[in-house]
Amino acid sequence: AIYSKEFVEAYQAATAAYNSRNYAVALQKLDSAATHAKTNQEKGAVEQMRVGIYCAQNNYAQCIASIEKARAIGGVSGALNQNYDKQLYSAYKGAGQTAKANAQLKANVTKYGGTADELAVLAKMEVDAKNYGEAIKLAKQSIAKSGSKPVPYNILLNAYTAQKNMPEFYNTLEKAAIAFKTATYWKPFIEHAKAEPNYRSGSAGLDVYRALDAAGVKLTDSEKFEWGKQAQSQGLSIEAEKVMAPLFKSGVYGGAS
Repeated sequence: AIYSKEFVEAYQAATAAYNSRNYAVALQKLDSAATHAKTNQEKGAVEQMRVGIYCAQNNYAQCIASIEKARAIGGVSGALNQNYDKQLYSAYKGAGQTAKANAQLKANVTKYGGTADELAVLAKMEVDAKNYGEAIKLAKQSIAKSGSKPVPYNILLNAYTAQKNMPEFYNTLEKAAIAFKTATYWKPFIEHAKAEPNYRSGSAGLDVYRALDAAGVKLTDSEKFEWGKQAQSQGLSIEAEKVMAPLFKSGVYGGAS
């Protein structure tokens, strides 16, 4: 394509200003370039840079309008369309247009696949809408992508509670306790284990404490003492000694000074 000299000069000046993040000057130069833009390719190039500027400025209304205008001009590549879809989600969200943002995110995940964070956002939306089955599916997909954040685990816990599916609730609680090693998860998990009929026989209690210890969860002295007692009740004197000896040595138990 052959561009007019006037368009090229104005567009190049806009590009230089844009790269320097001097957006006010860039917009001014783009207005000048737009007056010399004859082809859709030229008009599309102008609008594409406007999208970049308005979205970078968090000028959500103009960002949305420019994306719509760029698409109306046509000639938008697949990669650029994907970028526009993701920018639209951010712009709708920033503008407080929640319904549009949610619909855009759903469409984006369907089209392009979602990140762990995006899948967690969708899962939270489904929990809020009481669509628990869909929420569970999306939260599990989020964890499969990256289990490094507690959000999807919390969504699962909420969904299973709402469904009164307590076996899956405690199964998830155990996974979260081991993954994040925080009292938020392992305290209720231990309390649940203590309520199990076979806890006093030792098997459930030992399994809980062993799993938490193996995961690097810092148990309190009283929890370690309980673990030792559980081991003793099972006749596992070596395990009991290993767990309880440091407590006696430090004087926490047994009256050592």
